[in-house]
Amino acid sequence: MVLMERFRGVDTVADLVPSTADADLSVEAIAGLADALATFITACPQHPDVGSAVWALGKLRDPRFIPLFERIMAADSGYEEFARDQAMVSLQDLGDETGST
Repeated sequence: MVLMERFRGVDTVADLVPSTADADLSVEAIAGLADALATFITACPQHPDVGSAVWALGKLRDPRFIPLFERIMAADSGYEEFARDQAMVSLQDLGDETGST
């Protein structure tokens, strides 16, 4: 999450997660991280950390993940409530960024 926000230019406190201070924030590195999170989220809907992965991916605010967030939110998606809630927040954040609802 910290890397996604730093990539977007959000001022984060590197002291909170010192291991991220020198992290690669290139377009390629962040795209690779985002793709890895999306793969994990899709492949492991019942994993106890999938909600946190949705939360982190949502911090990127990348519209290409809207279909994934919408699938997660479906009542019959197989995702737990926390993951569905994080998908909903991610979609709201994307709407706030684009001016759509």
